[in-house]
Amino acid sequence: MGYNRDKAFSYVIENGSMMDTYKLEFILGLGRDDRVPLDFFRSYQNEDGGFAFNFKKGNPSSVAATVSMVSWFTGLDVAYTGAFKRAVIYLKERQAQDGSWDENPEISALNPPEWFMPSAMNTKLWLTAQTACDLLYYAEEEYQAKKAVRFLDQYRRNDGTIEGYPITNWITFALYAQLGMNDSAQKLAPFLRSSIEHDPKMVIWYLDCLWKAKMENVLADDLLDLLESLQDDEGCWKTVEGTACYPETTINALRILSLWDR
Repeated sequence: MGYNRDKAFSYVIENGSMMDTYKLEFILGLGRDDRVPLDFFRSYQNEDGGFAFNFKKGNPSSVAATVSMVSWFTGLDVAYTGAFKRAVIYLKERQAQDGSWDENPEISALNPPEWFMPSAMNTKLWLTAQTACDLLYYAEEEYQAKKAVRFLDQYRRNDGTIEGYPITNWITFALYAQLGMNDSAQKLAPFLRSSIEHDPKMVIWYLDCLWKAKMENVLADDLLDLLESLQDDEGCWKTVEGTACYPETTINALRILSLWDR
């Protein structure tokens, strides 16, 4: 299949921020300067250790925003910092007694998108799966992950799938696999192929889940081919509607393709 890495690189350089450019250069092994990511993290990390909703200074901390940063601490090799540890502590402290995570209720006043709406069950399900999966993968927090599984298992259907957004099943697949719950993971496997959306952001998310699962899956090659085919003539990866390019999506596409040696 193949894709044009040079055009993607040029697109990010021309349209991205300093942090976007740095991420790309780091991913491609073109340079390193820890001050760039650490200055970025410092700008948006609140006193409680969480990251500001929508990455706007002054906004309350968001669980989803913080989870998204945990992976970049590791991806940019700066997980040795106190900032990373504070983010992990923030997430651990916000796990409810029943094992779930919910978005910070303070962001309700900021008109968050549906996926980030506090108290909505769909939000709690995907956010619980994602936070547990990432704390386990990036910070080896097994206790929190097992508590989260007990919560998620309450919402398993008879066919083994989890209620809520389809992506919750992909994330839970990775969580089960990391915990060695291979039977539970395999029950989800048939659903994964049937739930694929041709949205670059979702395809990247699927591939992240398969990578964290560390289980051989024939889906990976198909998804990598699909992601390559979704590159626009401009060199970027567009939204599912095909109306706009975003440096962030393009960077993540290059990151996941590089991770899988494409």
